[in-house]
Amino acid sequence: MVREQVAATVSNLLDENAEYVAVLWVNGAMNSSETLALGPKESSNVSFEISPEEGSYEVRIDRLSGILSVSSQEGASFVWWLTISIPLFAVLNASFFFVWRRRKRRRELGVAFD
Repeated sequence: MVREQVAATVSNLLDENAEYVAVLWVNGAMNSSETLALGPKESSNVSFEISPEEGSYEVRIDRLSGILSVSSQEGASFVWWLTISIPLFAVLNASFFFVWRRRKRRRELGVAFD
């Protein structure tokens, strides 16, 4: 399963200490939250780690939102490997077979090798 990180920077614009509850929303449903204690004019990063299935998701922290697209990289690389290796294996086998057959025929006819 793919692990993704969603992050944002939270800033306290006040001249006094403040607490902020950062809430991660995924497709309109609350996923997780974290409480940050910030000093006057202080900023801090907040991040959430999620493990979504393959697909597209709307993610939001407060008013900051975006689309998270998850694709199966392991599956894609495996399919790519199969797509390349099977035809390559067939071509190599055919090449070795034709070279072997040609040499065998030349041996039978008593012809010298190239």
